[in-house]
Amino acid sequence: MVVAQAWQGLGLGSALVGAVLAELRRTATGGLRIDVLASNRLVNAMIGRRWPGARPERDGTQLTYRVALS
Repeated sequence: MVVAQAWQGLGLGSALVGAVLAELRRTATGGLRIDVLASNRLVNAMIGRRWPGARPERDGTQLTYRVALS
């Protein structure tokens, strides 16, 4: 998911993530893989708030989080 620069900082990304998570939980998906640039502090902080125990794997400039949906 990408939020255009002009729309960033308005809570749109968080709202979209919330909607996607609700649908994934409804369809009984067990987990989620999230790929994000290491330099994207806003998204990494959002992941840390939603999944405080999530620890990413780093591959160059990319971080991969694997989180459970419960």
